Amino acid sequence: MSAFVVSDSTINAMVTKLHRNVKQTWANCLIERELGINPRTKEGAAALGQALFDLNVKAVNHRYNGGAEQFRPLDYTYTQEYIDNWLTPLAEYGRWSYQCAEGDVPETVLYKVMATIAFSWAMDVVRENPSWKGA
Repeated sequence: MSAFVVSDSTINAMVTKLHRNVKQTWANCLIERELGINPRTKEGAAALGQALFDLNVKAVNHRYNGGAEQFRPLDYTYTQEYIDNWLTPLAEYGRWSYQCAEGDVPETVLYKVMATIAFSWAMDVVRENPSWKGA
C-alpha cells in the first residue's frame, strides 16, 4: 500500500459538509464532545480541517519514516468548498481515510469519529436510492 498527503479540497469537502449542513447536528456534537472542536464555527471548521490534515501527514510519515513533504507543501488552509452534491464529501472521506490507514492512525479518536460520520453519510445515500424507498 502507498500513502500520500491529500489535497486541501479533499479535506475541505468533508469539513464544509459538517460546517454548513444543519442536518448533521449529531455529528457536530460528536466532534465537539470527542475532540473539543465546534465545526459549526469558521474557527472550528478550520481547526477540524487542520486536525484531519495533521492526521494524514502523521500516517504518511509513518509509512515512509518521515518525508510527507515529498508529496506537497505541508501547509493547510480551510476554505469552504462548493459542493454540488453530497456524494462528494463521502468520496473524499474514502480518499482521506485510505491515505490515513497507516500505523496507529486508524486507532485515533479523530479517525474513528470520522468513520462514524462517514457511515451515516453512506446510509443517507442508500436511503435516497429508489430501491431502498421501495423496500
